[in-house]
Amino acid sequence: MTFQEQMEDAVKRVEGLAGAAIADSDGIVVEEYKNDSAVDLSLLVAEYGTLWNTADKAGLACELGSAHEFNVFTDDLILVMRTIKGGYFLVFAVHSEKSFGKGRFYARIIAEDLVESLDL
Repeated sequence: MTFQEQMEDAVKRVEGLAGAAIADSDGIVVEEYKNDSAVDLSLLVAEYGTLWNTADKAGLACELGSAHEFNVFTDDLILVMRTIKGGYFLVFAVHSEKSFGKGRFYARIIAEDLVESLDL
């Protein structure tokens, strides 16, 4: 199943899922899927990707290991960021707090599938 197909399925299952992106550690979007054209995934990844890197470095500095998931709650969106592999991560942008748990679940499932299906 392609990333686009996985995202079409996730949008059906996660109410309020605005979109998702695969990004690298430099904050560059490799692939994206948008369900809400008002959400700028490239901007979100560029800005919040720096927080991802900071959280990862903090975990390593404290000898806790690498970050696997990072969540950000804002007034308008919830971002679920999940590591894939090789410096790549998955970002889900969810409008509804009530869908946060489902968003986390599908982000984990899709990230695991991407590890196997992507040549990263």
